[in-house]
Amino acid sequence: MKKILTIAIAFVMVFALASTALAAGWDIVVKEKEVEDIKITIDALSGKKEEVNNKYFNPDGDELWVVLEKTYPVVLEDYVRAVVTVEFPEEGKLSDDMKAYIKNGQLKLTITNSGCKFVSVDSNYVDPSIVDDEIVKYFTETAYGKTFHYVVLAQVDKAKVDAKITATLGVYNEWKDGKFSWEVDGEDYDVWHNKGEKIFTVVTDDGKVTFPVVGAAVKADEDSKIDAKRAIYVTVDGVKYHVVKQVNNLLSFAIEGDVANQIQSGATYNKVAAVLEEVLDVLGFTYEGVKYMSEEHFVKYFGTIMETEVSKVWPSGYVVELDTVDPSIRPPQTGDNTSVVGFAMIVVALVAAVVLKKVRA
Repeated sequence: MKKILTIAIAFVMVFALASTALAAGWDIVVKEKEVEDIKITIDALSGKKEEVNNKYFNPDGDELWVVLEKTYPVVLEDYVRAVVTVEFPEEGKLSDDMKAYIKNGQLKLTITNSGCKFVSVDSNYVDPSIVDDEIVKYFTETAYGKTFHYVVLAQVDKAKVDAKITATLGVYNEWKDGKFSWEVDGEDYDVWHNKGEKIFTVVTDDGKVTFPVVGAAVKADEDSKIDAKRAIYVTVDGVKYHVVKQVNNLLSFAIEGDVANQIQSGATYNKVAAVLEEVLDVLGFTYEGVKYMSEEHFVKYFGTIMETEVSKVWPSGYVVELDTVDPSIRPPQTGDNTSVVGFAMIVVALVAAVVLKKVRA
């Protein structure tokens, strides 16, 4: 018991540490914006290949899946099927920004699940693959005017848990070859993460600021701590200036290799200070507040430009064993919540009738 308790406490500490690392210092308000030009929907499908009430889905002419008005209760190892539809207008009806995002390869469809595991995915175009139980599709300019269907089949792999399939269509900034780019209020920023040197360098139009970290700093964990043994430095006009914290809490700058001579005022000081202030401001913390920096931080706060999410949920079904006075009474074994509740009400009514009869007798 003590070992189990120790392990549980360790897990709690790990998650608490990661949560602290992810939140520490990064005081940024994320502006949410939905994808408007492109339509995305999701429908639950049955496994029947027949037409019902003239409502069906037939992406490629050789299969017929009934579109369900409502999802059904499921139990462990049941199958669920859904179709995700992404409908693109013609190029002329897309905004210039959206066309630019698509051209840059930033528009992505992600299909995920919970309470179940993907078995297969079929599309009316090229079928995407399932990687780490996730389906990802990047759209290009060839998508204009087309409608894409993705039929996903999943199997419930957890007992007493709802099965859910979620499709998210969004425009994202992502890390590519050690570089991450984003835009804030019309200003463009780049950050480079050289894992070998354990640094993050944020680049602006006027200069760049380099932050040292203690480890690889991919995730927001202890590896993403700022390395207090190394100086943060600002590069302006090709010259590196180490940031020095003075006793009076003011900042000064020292040219690399000449720490004894610190710049505390003047035109150069103002120019270097302006670059440092701009970077700290866009990242959401003060110089003293720089405690963690990781790739995960940039993705969390600057990764999503806009997105829209749709989902379908299959409620968890169950079988209830009822202990009744009459051994001939047996509950339904369908796993249907409605059937079980209805049966329970009937049993309660029977018991109430027996009690009432005894009292009157």
